Amino acid sequence: MLNRSPGGQPEILSNAVNLPDHPEPPPDRLIRLAAVCDIVGVSRATIYRMIRAETFPPPVKVNAASLWVEREVSAWVDVKVEKRE
Repeated sequence: MLNRSPGGQPEILSNAVNLPDHPEPPPDRLIRLAAVCDIVGVSRATIYRMIRAETFPPPVKVNAASLWVEREVSAWVDVKVEKRE
């Protein structure tokens, strides 16, 4: 938001909120299979093959939908990257 000072110069007014030094992590987010495939870079069949082999996090069932915890998928990718190095 801009406000004009008495001299006519614009001054910026801040609506900043004090944030903690260490923000809380975002809540777990559930993502669909298409997003999982995009993140991991493999096909649907490969995702389900890895789940059967117990090498990939299984989905959470919500009604008829299979959804994955995004944090778990990201952690799986992180482990794969660390093993590569």
